[in-house]
Amino acid sequence: MPGELAYWGFSDDSGDEGEEALPHELEAFRSRFLSWSRRHAWQTLSPVRRIYAISDLHLEHKANKAWLERLPAHETDALILAGDVGVGLPLLREAFGTLRRKFRHVFYVPGNHELWCAAGERDCLQKFFGVLEAANECGVHAAPCLLGDGGPAFVPLHAWWHTGFVGGPPPAHVKQQLEAMDAFCCWPSWVKPADPPASPLHPSHLFASLNEEAMAGATQSGRPIVTCSHFVPHPSLHRDDEHPLVPHVEGSLHLGRQVAELQPAVHVFGHTHHAVDQRIGATRYMQRPLGNPHERAGQMDEVRLALVWEEEEVTPPPARRVLRSAKSRKALVAARRLDGADPRQGECRD
Repeated sequence: MPGELAYWGFSDDSGDEGEEALPHELEAFRSRFLSWSRRHAWQTLSPVRRIYAISDLHLEHKANKAWLERLPAHETDALILAGDVGVGLPLLREAFGTLRRKFRHVFYVPGNHELWCAAGERDCLQKFFGVLEAANECGVHAAPCLLGDGGPAFVPLHAWWHTGFVGGPPPAHVKQQLEAMDAFCCWPSWVKPADPPASPLHPSHLFASLNEEAMAGATQSGRPIVTCSHFVPHPSLHRDDEHPLVPHVEGSLHLGRQVAELQPAVHVFGHTHHAVDQRIGATRYMQRPLGNPHERAGQMDEVRLALVWEEEEVTPPPARRVLRSAKSRKALVAARRLDGADPRQGECRD
């Protein structure tokens, strides 16, 4: 890993921007984001019973829209949307409206597909602000907030992928495929996606730099923290060894460092369309994608929301199911009641 970091311009102890003069557009972009965030951040919301999560709704597909319409209402619960809801702003607003009718609160972080530019959209960064405003107009929380009195702090972490996230620099045949990845993204001229990821003008560094103030606020809140990103924050969450392009377009080391610094109870992510439930250190990492219909092979109705938080405590990773006879289950419940414990503890529940 140290060699890979050096190759891409990372160092082990800094993310220094150095002495090189940076374009004024960079500071203007950060200032505009901070102005937006400060207007909307750290609202204290009404408490909820549970927080669920889903990612990669990709509502351009009719089957995915039908799944969303069939999703039951959760009037006392919240939902985390980990990006890639849809490409166009009208579709995004439609999805936000549907989900707001089904959940008490909806939390959201944009994915790469939301930043794709259609005709008449100037560039990805303008689209980014349009997406944030659409969320706010629809009552969806894309800024940090607090749940109830003592409930968790929700913190969306912005990010972008960079090459070499897993396995070092991309080989030559993969470099050719990279040109087609997110080809609908129109970056302004001062953003440099071809630069090393440590460059402050690379999209991965640019978006990660937006998270610092929210991270400080979450730490100062003294509450348990639930974070969310679209992109993958840790190389060990990589799941796809079949496609050589994937390790270079799925995650961000900048993001990984920020999650490690915050040490949230749960981090929800998306992007790779693989269900993940894994603990690394003190943090439980979860991905529950809807994905594309062909990936589900007629099993769209089998996709369930991921339960990430319940009754003011973060749920542990699912225990291995233990089969017991009816007689032994009754004895176990009776023993737990005698001990004053919850008789349902240890049972597998949806």
